[in-house]
Amino acid sequence: MKNTSKLISLIAIVWFGLATINASAGEKDRYLPMSTKSEAAKISCHEAFDRIANADIEGFNTKIEASLRADPQCFMAHANRALVTASNPKNEKAGTFISSALLLPQDNLTPAEKIIRRMLVQIQTNRKTLSKTDKNNIKATSLKPLCDELVNAYPNNTGAYEVAIAACRFIDDNPDQALAYTEKLIDINPTYAPAWNTLGYHWMEKGNMDKAAEAFNNYMRLAPNEANAHDSMGDYLMKANRFDEAANHYDKAVSLGMTGSRERAEKARNMARIPDTDDDLDK
Repeated sequence: MKNTSKLISLIAIVWFGLATINASAGEKDRYLPMSTKSEAAKISCHEAFDRIANADIEGFNTKIEASLRADPQCFMAHANRALVTASNPKNEKAGTFISSALLLPQDNLTPAEKIIRRMLVQIQTNRKTLSKTDKNNIKATSLKPLCDELVNAYPNNTGAYEVAIAACRFIDDNPDQALAYTEKLIDINPTYAPAWNTLGYHWMEKGNMDKAAEAFNNYMRLAPNEANAHDSMGDYLMKANRFDEAANHYDKAVSLGMTGSRERAEKARNMARIPDTDDDLDK
């Protein structure tokens, strides 16, 4: 999944570490605690995490809506929606969704939710400040201290690191710090496939195609039947000018349900038909 053309999908992947369900010890290490008493709301958040972790945006929206139907005051569902939209500067609904989350009662929030709420407050403050000033002459207050607080409070929790990655990458515009969190997440949970996807895009954007290939291959190995794993490999192969191979992976992504890959497959096939200029000159 390409960061520039499919930003919303990638943002959602990393933000949805916020989703949670109170279950086994393994699940507690994967998801952050929720305060909702509704089991249906928790289950929907869990299912939404499973879908958005691999870029199923439609599934994400459907399950978030289900969570809010089950519990209209489910803080984590509101927070997910607010953070995803706030991460996309073109989404005009961010302010509304942040306000909705901040209007919810605070008394019974979990410690994780309280940190995330403070994050939303800071995002809202930054947005208001930047909207009234010359953005070139003022720097928003970094979310890193709150991210550090969250991962220190939940040092083995996948969701905590996902929140930190997203905040640094998409809101603070601090890719190097996002990389540090990503590498730590892989250290504590090396079989968490979406983290390898995030790592792959980081290295591809940095121009390190060898490290990008390793990361995307790990994503494919860990999630061979996920459409997004093939779509991301297609993006890598396009960048490497391996257009026929890219088209094949995009086609596989389409067959697994990612219809947006169809256009990218056609682009790859068109690129494969363009003759190499040097080869033409040699003829």
